[in-house]
Amino acid sequence: MADLNAVIEFDPENPDVWDERGLAFYSAGNTSAAIEDFDKAIKLALISRQDYPALFRWMSRIRAGDAELAQRELDAYFGTRWFGDDSSWSSVLVALALGKLSLEDVLKRAPEKAQGNLAGRICEARFYAGVAARGKGIDSEAMAQFEAALAANEPSYQEHELAREEIRRLREKR
Repeated sequence: MADLNAVIEFDPENPDVWDERGLAFYSAGNTSAAIEDFDKAIKLALISRQDYPALFRWMSRIRAGDAELAQRELDAYFGTRWFGDDSSWSSVLVALALGKLSLEDVLKRAPEKAQGNLAGRICEARFYAGVAARGKGIDSEAMAQFEAALAANEPSYQEHELAREEIRRLREKR
């Protein structure tokens, strides 16, 4: 965490650093600090045209127990962002999270958006489908999607490790 704080101090306008620290807070279970960092990353990402900070805030709100606010914020973000190419992969994932696209539709689009890494795209789609199921209280579906994200076998993706964490949390909840 100290390294991330130092990088933020050095480059406070970089949304990726705020995302990374937000994910560190998320992994540590500190959703309020994660949401603050994702809010900052969203503001900065409007310049760099990234949707991931909004997805990360959405998943943090769901973990914090406020799925309704998570959906409202993500829907507002999706409806007002000025830069978006709705066919970008991150936009497809936002549409999945909002229920505007089915998982089946997203998985059909994955090969054309893969940029050489289909397994990574499948991992992401399955992970965010799991978060969406968790937000609806469908833990069995969430577990299945998180396990499918791991089965995509793409450990270089953040969603791979996050899926592992969510599986652990679901098992502890039982």
